[in-house]
Amino acid sequence: MLASPDQQISLTDPDSRSMATSGRGSGVVGYNVQVAVDTEHHLIVAHEVTNTGSDRAQLTNIASRAKGVLGVEKLEAVADRGYYSSAARKGKRGPGRQHRFSSV
Repeated sequence: MLASPDQQISLTDPDSRSMATSGRGSGVVGYNVQVAVDTEHHLIVAHEVTNTGSDRAQLTNIASRAKGVLGVEKLEAVADRGYYSSAARKGKRGPGRQHRFSSV
């Protein structure tokens, strides 16, 4: 275990990693999947699999991927509050991106 780059080994899935969750000292071994869906056609246009437990830093990346796939100049991303970050709220979103956060 100490020889592995991140000092983690999963016997059931070698690619999964321990990710911190919102509970104190708790976590889950697995993946975090981000998906962008075209609301007009209800099709997945982009996806990303990470080992990051929090969604907070994921919205800009998945929105950028969706924007590229759709070939649009402007993209409106709607996300739940798990994606909220002060950087996104303060306008550090990049050109052509608008984030709207929902409390769903």
